[in-house]
Amino acid sequence: MTAYLVVLVLTPLWVFWLHWIAAHVGHYKNFKFPPLLVAAGAIILAYLLVGILAWQVYFRRLDSLADVVCAVIYGTLVFGGLAFSYFQCFGMTETARRIHILRALDANHIMTFDELRAEYGADTMLTVRLSRMVELNQLELRDGRYRVKKRLILRIGKAMAFWAKVLGFAERTGA
Repeated sequence: MTAYLVVLVLTPLWVFWLHWIAAHVGHYKNFKFPPLLVAAGAIILAYLLVGILAWQVYFRRLDSLADVVCAVIYGTLVFGGLAFSYFQCFGMTETARRIHILRALDANHIMTFDELRAEYGADTMLTVRLSRMVELNQLELRDGRYRVKKRLILRIGKAMAFWAKVLGFAERTGA
């Protein structure tokens, strides 16, 4: 049981290790996958790795199917929570405007307001976000108009907005 818990607790390290390998192989092979897609792929691979390790150190030693089912459910919930946390932390570093500005200032040591506005202004950010969403097939651009193409992210966003409303947070529109 202890070995199983250790395998689960190390989930962020498994994900990070696989993410690092995938990112470096992708860079070496000149693949152009969005960073968040690479992170999601690493999480899926880590899920398989953790499943194999969990089988080796714990599941195969269990006596009943009920014990296996309970252990798998527990492991899936723990893995999912830790992997989701990893993904959110990585996603924040990829998408948060404040972090990008801080990193740009750190790399360039000093930038004027006009330089920052040119790099991070609303027009630039909107252009980058829309082109990325079209590239990922979330949006479709036809006749100069954008339309929702795939609704999965939209549904997740609606679920998160509902959850925020249930918790009493004010709904932000246009974000």
